[in-house]
Amino acid sequence: MLEHLAATGAARPVTVPHADRSQADHALRVDTGRLVGRLPGARAEFWYEQDAAAEPGARTGLMDLLGLDLSADADVHLCGSLPFIRAVRARLLQAAIPGAAGRRGG
Repeated sequence: MLEHLAATGAARPVTVPHADRSQADHALRVDTGRLVGRLPGARAEFWYEQDAAAEPGARTGLMDLLGLDLSADADVHLCGSLPFIRAVRARLLQAAIPGAAGRRGG
């Protein structure tokens, strides 16, 4: 998705949150940073359970979306284990970002 947005010069706001055990376990970390850098309205937010200080700006612990400035009409794509997706979806609902079923036409 980021490759497509960068290739088409998307200017809309894009937030890429990612949680992992550590920076070393973070697949595509370098690519994510490169692509976010090509998008004027994009930012990456990383959470690591261990060694967060190794990545500038990374947060220690589990992902917490309640602290992010996400639009109520955001398009959200989740990837991960079922328990992780359920937990993140619950946090999105707490932040008043409806699931697809809660949107018109969804």
